[in-house]
Amino acid sequence: MGDFMEEKAYLLVHYKSPNARIEEQVHFAVSRDGYQWEAVNGGAPVFIADKGERGVRDPSIIRTQDNHFVILGTDLCMSENFEKKYQKQWANMGRYGSRSISMWKSEDLIHWSGQRLVQLCDENFGCCWGPDVLYNAHTGKYMVYWASSHSSNDYGAKSIYYAETADFESFGEVKFLCAKEDASVVDPQIHQVGGTYFRFLKSRSNPFAVILEKGKTIDGAYERVRGFDEWMGRLTANEYEAPSMYQLPDGQWCLLLDYFGEKRKCKGYVPFIATDFENGVFEEASDRFSFPYGMKHGSVLEITAEEYERIRDYWTWV
Repeated sequence: MGDFMEEKAYLLVHYKSPNARIEEQVHFAVSRDGYQWEAVNGGAPVFIADKGERGVRDPSIIRTQDNHFVILGTDLCMSENFEKKYQKQWANMGRYGSRSISMWKSEDLIHWSGQRLVQLCDENFGCCWGPDVLYNAHTGKYMVYWASSHSSNDYGAKSIYYAETADFESFGEVKFLCAKEDASVVDPQIHQVGGTYFRFLKSRSNPFAVILEKGKTIDGAYERVRGFDEWMGRLTANEYEAPSMYQLPDGQWCLLLDYFGEKRKCKGYVPFIATDFENGVFEEASDRFSFPYGMKHGSVLEITAEEYERIRDYWTWV
């Protein structure tokens, strides 16, 4: 192991595809350096959702302040329900989909609790999409945030909402976080970098692309990072979604964008390295990264070398 025991490693939680229920589950991948990734459990799910729609998409993970772990995910199984339950209509899925978020807990990243469905939204909300979570040091609570439509605009454009929790057992009232005047926004992910919060969103139009905003507080005013807009404009921007960012051991920031375009079918995440992070400028770096398969919409957690070895050893023998 050598010096690696002194270094951090990474865990990526994700799902694989909308084509089969077994692929719409929580999957793990690990990496020593954030560049070279390997599948855990032979690429099979680490556990299977058995409540709600019995699928899980868009998983996110957090290490809590007491060094436990929580995974959240969208309660959705498109492979089984898109046609028969939602009549092949995304609008139906957004309006009538689950108002609950799936949750699992663990003390060691190996043994996980059973699935819990946490109903955060009432009948005025549509489906809870793409939940993520961030610890707020100012309140001592965790902000769980997601995208939903609402009855106030006849379940039209989606906005971002949140609820706070101190223990992932009880949750506060649902509050409005942000919206975009001219489009739905989904796939939120917020990062604190120094004294600034950076918020990624997928705008469903004007432009149909990932956008980046920054602000001084989690739930206050944000402004668009126009350099990111310009950079995205140089990509085929309408073919990327589900941003997930993490910091590499060398201090560089890596942005993973889920590619769903036809040219690279089932490509999954594409890596980009920040060349001017403050101004939102990145460049594709696929030649420096290796993924075992097309990993879709998830999140990256920094883990220790011991946790990395524990995960690999356990799922070698399980």
